[in-house]
Amino acid sequence: MSQKKDTSKVGEVVEEAPLKSEIDELKRDMRSAQLMHWVESHRTMLTAVAVAVVAGLAGGDLWLDHVKKERASAASMYQGAIAERDSSKQLTLLNDVAKGYAGTTYAVLAEMQLARVDSEHAASHLQAIIDSSQAMDAWKWQARLDLAQLDLEKGDTAKASAELSATVGPAYEQLRQYLLARAASDDATRKTHLQNALAAESYDADLKKKIERMLGSSAS
Repeated sequence: MSQKKDTSKVGEVVEEAPLKSEIDELKRDMRSAQLMHWVESHRTMLTAVAVAVVAGLAGGDLWLDHVKKERASAASMYQGAIAERDSSKQLTLLNDVAKGYAGTTYAVLAEMQLARVDSEHAASHLQAIIDSSQAMDAWKWQARLDLAQLDLEKGDTAKASAELSATVGPAYEQLRQYLLARAASDDATRKTHLQNALAAESYDADLKKKIERMLGSSAS
């Protein structure tokens, strides 16, 4: 006479085996009796969390795949815009990248190009770079300095000074001090900024000569 096996809990054992193994490992690692008690008391909740994590990882893979495709599309459009020889078509393509792929590095690169080729709206393109979370610090520093130069060209020294109040990297400090000198309302302040500019790291020989000439002029 064959014995009848009780299989009513086979599924339950199989389902709980992986979780039991994880609980046992947690017990070995834990040094607190209270924590071990908490784990035992919240076995059901931990199982639900594990399922949610797996689902989240699956969703994350889908999202990463979407991001990769979006970047590839943005890169292709950006390269096409750079290669375009027709200025009108290039302007349209760059705007498409900036607006259609906002939040990507390619959108920032497009804004940088637009600030150069779309002089009528250069200020807004530079501001977009400054505001972007995808822009590197160096890009933001340069955009801020370029925006200040535009303000100075318009005669808006107050706005330029406000832009220049933000700190920049050492490689950009000489230009910042030079622009602050141009925005200064009195000779003493202007001279101080020129001296600071001359003392800063220099990567532009022409700018350095200009600063030296301005300092010489202020001293005479």
